Amino acid sequence: MHLVYSSFPDVGHWGAQDGVWARTISLGGSAYSNASARLTDGNAWAETRGTMIGYQGDGKFMTGKYSSECPFVIQVDDWFYLFRTQRYTPGGGQTSVFASKDPSNFGVGATASRYLVATLPICAPEIVTIGGKYFVVALKEGLNGMRVAELSFGSTLP
Repeated sequence: MHLVYSSFPDVGHWGAQDGVWARTISLGGSAYSNASARLTDGNAWAETRGTMIGYQGDGKFMTGKYSSECPFVIQVDDWFYLFRTQRYTPGGGQTSVFASKDPSNFGVGATASRYLVATLPICAPEIVTIGGKYFVVALKEGLNGMRVAELSFGSTLP
């Protein structure tokens, strides 16, 4: 299982800023008959180390304490897309979408802007597929519920 998460670690402890991280955790083995038990076991986390897969980019809100909130990665054909929220505001928000053929690299530091393919006025997106179509579920503009819209992936990629 691949887990994608964000953090704002203590720079002195982790040596990194806010970013999107990933790690692979095995859910196999007879000691863990269900995934929930494995995912809450501290030993499972200790078996791997997180790797930063996305951070920074050009523009306002791309760095700092909340620049990598609610990360979500989805694969469409040969491409992987990272959605990461920078801003929660009534009336919209900001989520940036990065595309890569390598799910372990959506650009870190100065290279991040090369992977940026869209900026959406939404926050906290989750992507679902139904009947071969993609939908984005995100907070409503008033941050008081959820909204759903069909999502399409264009052919213009980095």
